[in-house]
Amino acid sequence: MEEMKVIVKVTKPTEWVNSVVVTVKSSDYYSKYIEIALLNKNSTSQNVITHLKSIFARHGIPLSLVSDGGPPFQSIEFKKFMLEWDIEHIITSPYHSQSNGQAESSVKIIKHMLKKCKENNSDPYIALLQYRNTPKTNLPSPAQLLMSRNLRDNIPVSYKRLKPKVVTFKDYKESVKKNNENKTKYYDRNTKPLSLLHHNDHVYFKRNPKSNWEQAIVKQRLSNNGSYVVEDVNGVRYRRNRIHLRHKYSNNFTNPPMQSNSSQGREEGDRQESPRHQDSSSQKSSSITTRSGRIVKPTRRLIDEID
Repeated sequence: MEEMKVIVKVTKPTEWVNSVVVTVKSSDYYSKYIEIALLNKNSTSQNVITHLKSIFARHGIPLSLVSDGGPPFQSIEFKKFMLEWDIEHIITSPYHSQSNGQAESSVKIIKHMLKKCKENNSDPYIALLQYRNTPKTNLPSPAQLLMSRNLRDNIPVSYKRLKPKVVTFKDYKESVKKNNENKTKYYDRNTKPLSLLHHNDHVYFKRNPKSNWEQAIVKQRLSNNGSYVVEDVNGVRYRRNRIHLRHKYSNNFTNPPMQSNSSQGREEGDRQESPRHQDSSSQKSSSITTRSGRIVKPTRRLIDEID
């Protein structure tokens, strides 16, 4: 597993924005404030751009936008929109939810919220408002962080609780640092750092999580978050995270890395040289061994000795 990397520099409001084409539209990295918009399955780039413009008009233009690189985000129209609005577009690695964890967390929250609202026949917008007013672990509510005040909902509350109260950036950084240290401590307990890959390194990768491992060559390292561009034997290039790549120590694509086949080949060659060694090899191969290589001896039974 790859070590969890925590962003040391704490971003300010609207500096980073997540974007996912499902029910969830965007989420602010600073406040965890979620915006949603209704999109159909065949949403075009123009529909996505229109909703993003509406969100940015309310909260300001972010410095960076992180997306999963889906079709609406790969069009020339969307690239032009990012250029005109002076926004850096960061694309995460496919099948690696950790690289855009805030968006994945927002999707999970909203899906669960909408499911419960449908079961209870309640208003989803009231549920969304209450989520924005709910404090997080060691942190104020998303509304408090973004607007310096809690929003009025249908729950009776004193008007004193609705008065503006500024959250200093220093206090916010200390709380976030404490949360990140605890997360990193528990996540990295059973992990180890993965070695860097270089240009023309031979690796194995998967087209999707359920497919088999295939051979490829590293063509480019995209960023410090572990994204690489690899090229398969047919010349097709894929973007994958380091955690989905396995280093290949032999540069010959014609030899698959199967230890059992090579061991079998050596045994066959030894059999042709010495018949005596052939007997020992066959006897050794017939014995049962554990994963560590120890030979399992069968249990001696008294009834077998009597026979």
